[in-house]
Amino acid sequence: MKSIDTRIPSIVSVPSTLLLVVVVGFPCLVHAAPDDDLMEYHIDIGERLRQLTVKLCFGRASVPATLIVPEPLAKHIEDLSATFTDGVTKKLQIDDHTIELGRSQIQCVHYTVQIPDGQGKDWRSGRIEHNGAMTVALERILVRPNAPRRWRRTRLSFSTAPGVRVSAPGAMLPATGVRKSFELLDRPPAWAGSVAFGTLTQSLIAAGKAQIRLSIVGRSDPATTAVLHTWITTGVAAITTLYGHFPVSDLQILVFPLGRNSDPVPWGEVVRGGGDAVHLYVDGTRSLAELNDNWVLTHELSHLFHPYIAAPDSWLPEGIASYYQNVLRARAGLIDAATAWEKLDAGFKRGLAQFASDRTLAVDTRAMMRQRQYMRVYWSGA
Repeated sequence: MKSIDTRIPSIVSVPSTLLLVVVVGFPCLVHAAPDDDLMEYHIDIGERLRQLTVKLCFGRASVPATLIVPEPLAKHIEDLSATFTDGVTKKLQIDDHTIELGRSQIQCVHYTVQIPDGQGKDWRSGRIEHNGAMTVALERILVRPNAPRRWRRTRLSFSTAPGVRVSAPGAMLPATGVRKSFELLDRPPAWAGSVAFGTLTQSLIAAGKAQIRLSIVGRSDPATTAVLHTWITTGVAAITTLYGHFPVSDLQILVFPLGRNSDPVPWGEVVRGGGDAVHLYVDGTRSLAELNDNWVLTHELSHLFHPYIAAPDSWLPEGIASYYQNVLRARAGLIDAATAWEKLDAGFKRGLAQFASDRTLAVDTRAMMRQRQYMRVYWSGA
């Protein structure tokens, strides 16, 4: 068993960074730069939430020769056309998930996205309908240039029906009229990221210079909303105890209150596409004490201490998060030092119980999902 950081008891009393909370409306977070290298998606969301009208414009940047249509989008894209600088409109065709643009005088590409019914609450589907709100993966909305690195900046600009709110990854820009805009970070297009829209209860949590945008997805009663907001705020404060500041400058948090569940937080994940985001699926009937006693929020936020690491090497990020889910909760006063030590010791023992001398950690990590060797991988990494 590897040694444990003996600083835990002595750092438990370190005060948390003060948090500023502004409920409902998000202020402007960053200022837009010149548009010479900008791709902008103008996305209109209707009241029924099931149809998105998209206009992709290239500003003063050169137009790509080819656009890629991701597989999840290909079956649901309609009315594809382009407008040119001379005012001509031309229909476009999809051939083998690509759109050939041809003429360099194109101003914008237009299309609609139909979101099918019946997505339910499967958080791994990339499409979630939840109590008056939708969450849709970026790859189900955006056609992409075949050489995305030529466009160093990508912006999503939303127009919504009255009462429809929206959350996207990246940094929020100053509002332009009724439109709300987000600038995506320069991340590989294949990385997962999601847009939520519809009935969202939103608040801004500032930890130092970081801007954390919380959206509670779907209809939620005021008491549940207050509990979830306090729980997230407490988790953010715990994370700041490691370095004295939050590890990323901008974070999208989506919280999905579910019905009764045997686990207070049955699922959580960090996604990096377009920016940093945490998605949490929560038993909305639980008390604040029950949620604070759960490790998932601190575990997921701890993933923000490291960059994206691919699944074959997940022993490292999961090990970091498994270790800090106990250490940082102790430092924030959510659990006492003795409990943190006990949880660390129990975790290492669970990892040792799945150890086999004829398999390396690398082999077990790559087979983790198939063999269900989660404890071996998570706690060996810790």
